[in-house]
Amino acid sequence: MYDVVDGGNDFLVRLAGTSISSFFNLGNPHGKSISILPPQIFERLHHHLTAVLLERAPIRFYTKKSVMPGQDFQGSEGCYAPLSRNGVGIDIIICLMMLENRK
Repeated sequence: MYDVVDGGNDFLVRLAGTSISSFFNLGNPHGKSISILPPQIFERLHHHLTAVLLERAPIRFYTKKSVMPGQDFQGSEGCYAPLSRNGVGIDIIICLMMLENRK
């Protein structure tokens, strides 16, 4: 889950799975900007989060080649969905991602 900051100028990690935090050696990423991620991960994540804000709707993605280090032999699929505490503005985006054929 990601908090939307200043209308989408930044996104903060609200909740991240243990395996993702361990994979990137982030420690506890709660409250940190997504800019702490490796550049190729940051760019794709930022693109998807921004798309949710622009469309104001869930988006699904599929890629044939993951940008996860060491996982470029497989595709990834996921869904991002906007959430709102006040029913108007998008202030949280939730994401689910799965890698194919994970080794």
